[in-house]
Amino acid sequence: MSNAHITNLLAGWENQLADKCIEHLTEVPIAKGDSVKIDALAETYHLSRQQIIAHLLHSALLQVEESIPYVEGNKIIRVEEGDPLYEDVGKMPNYLAIKRRLDSH
Repeated sequence: MSNAHITNLLAGWENQLADKCIEHLTEVPIAKGDSVKIDALAETYHLSRQQIIAHLLHSALLQVEESIPYVEGNKIIRVEEGDPLYEDVGKMPNYLAIKRRLDSH
């Protein structure tokens, strides 16, 4: 799993490029130790707790999406440069369909 999203996030915080807009407010209980880390990051980078949490969650979700494994099925869906590409029978197709459905509401 790549840390590129976290590296980019830290660079953005360093350059004060943090997004000021939070689209959806969600209440989530977190461990005291994590709360202390969030407060320390917020104070270090002069950002709100909400900005830190939103950006960390966004970066973590990007990494999770990249990490959902491809599971090769039996059905060839196309041929690229003479090589067959097989359908993904893992979790990703279902995840993407659910994400599209939820995003359309």
